[in-house]
Amino acid sequence: MKKVLITVVFIFAFVSTAFPQNYVSKEILRAHWGSEKGQLGLFYGGPEPTYDFPRDMAIDEKGNIYISDYVNKRVVKFNPSGNYEKNIGETYGDIKSNTFYENIGVDSDDNVYAYDKHNYNIVKFNPSGIFKSVIKVKGTDAGIQMRVNISGDIYINDFISKKKLVKKGGLLGLLGDEAYVAEESDFAYESPGGNVYNFKKVDSKAKFKRIKKVSKGPFGIATSVDATEKDLSATFHANKGDRFIGFDNYDNYYIADYHYNYIRKYDPDGNLIIQLELPKNPGIEGYEFRIVKVDGKGNIYNFLYEDKEAWIVKMEKVAE
Repeated sequence: MKKVLITVVFIFAFVSTAFPQNYVSKEILRAHWGSEKGQLGLFYGGPEPTYDFPRDMAIDEKGNIYISDYVNKRVVKFNPSGNYEKNIGETYGDIKSNTFYENIGVDSDDNVYAYDKHNYNIVKFNPSGIFKSVIKVKGTDAGIQMRVNISGDIYINDFISKKKLVKKGGLLGLLGDEAYVAEESDFAYESPGGNVYNFKKVDSKAKFKRIKKVSKGPFGIATSVDATEKDLSATFHANKGDRFIGFDNYDNYYIADYHYNYIRKYDPDGNLIIQLELPKNPGIEGYEFRIVKVDGKGNIYNFLYEDKEAWIVKMEKVAE
């Protein structure tokens, strides 16, 4: 394994580092690699050496942290202080092994959703980590990615069949009859306020589109009006690694710009509110070793790791 040199100065530079716009950065979690409780899995090997490592992170309304531990075949839960609480999903239903969890999500009731890549299942666990239900995602391959909003609606992007899918209630079907387009964002993201957002590249410009849902028709189906489109090219670099990382409870949305190492916060109309610089990524060259998420209060969680351990830096929003 290629070693990564990291100094003590770098590690402690995270602690109590002030950011503009009333954010302060502090380390809240540090975990060693391994398979014991409170540890996370890292694998390096194969004919052409590659990494397997934690694939996703989710934050619930209480500030608990969930990490999809791909190598150890489980989801690991830590409390808001970064202390280990429990493992989730090491077995479920009739599945006793070979559970490789990628994307995870948490709804407003603290139910945990995890996509099991090996079995093509979306698995739901209650807040205690007990198995509740499973959805078999049929006719798919390794191209699946999943997102879950606070209402428990499941959004799927199937890169193989080129479709965006959503589960609402007992239905699993096309999201707005919309096929996946490589130049658009992977998902149509739904905010806590019920607005739907998409990001796309048009004529070499990065554009934001919001469709506001304002009323409900027969059978509770929401009608969509007030479509807003805005050119974000000046601040949003969709072709340079920008990724949507979440909404806060006020429908502000957050973009991680991995190319320039920034987090950008936008209001619901697509206007830039804050630009924050991320801590330097000490990852191994050629691989991406950062997972960034935001919670409902607007706190930003930055998951970083190197060859000995992993840690989470919380960029906490300070009350004005």
